Amino acid sequence: MLQAELFAPAGYTSTYAERLAIVLGLITLGLALSTFLSCRSCVTLLTRMGWRDPTGNRAYRALYQFHSYSWAGFWLVLALHAMTGIMHAGLPSAIDPYSYLHKYILWSGAGATLVGLGVLSSCRSPLRFVDMFTSKPSLTVKGYRLFYRYHNYYWPLLFLLVATHFAVGYIHAGIWPH
Repeated sequence: MLQAELFAPAGYTSTYAERLAIVLGLITLGLALSTFLSCRSCVTLLTRMGWRDPTGNRAYRALYQFHSYSWAGFWLVLALHAMTGIMHAGLPSAIDPYSYLHKYILWSGAGATLVGLGVLSSCRSPLRFVDMFTSKPSLTVKGYRLFYRYHNYYWPLLFLLVATHFAVGYIHAGIWPH
C-alpha cells in the first residue's frame, strides 16, 4: 500500500507536470510541422499540388535552409516533453483512475517517437553526419537505399500516431487541465 502511495501522482505537482507536458507537446508539434514543412517531401507534395517551385519563395527558402536545426530542436523538446509526461503519469498503479489513459498516451507517444526515428534516419540531413564516420557513403549501401527511398511515406504514419497521441491526451486533460 505504501509503495502505491509513493508512486501515485500527487495533486498540485501532477497538475503542474501535466500542464508543462501539454505546453512542451504543443511546442513539439510545432517543431514537427516546421520539420515537415522544411523537408524535401513537403516540397514534392506542394509541387504536386500545383505550386510551381516552393523553394523559389524567399520565406519558404529561409525555412527550408534550417531543416537540420529544426530536427535538433524537435528532438530536444520531444525529450523534455517525454520526461514531463512520464513524471505526470508515474508508474501505472491500481489507485490511479486515469492509468488506462496514461498507458494509451505513453504508448502512442512511444510509437510516434520510434517512427520519428525512422523518419530521421531516412533523412538526408543527418546522413552527412553519419557519412563522416563510415568508410563509404550511406546511399551506396543497397539495403539503406531501399529504406531511404520511402522517406515520403513515413511522414503520414508519424502524423497518424501523433494525432492519436494528441486525441487521447485531449480526452484525458482537455486543452488545459484544471
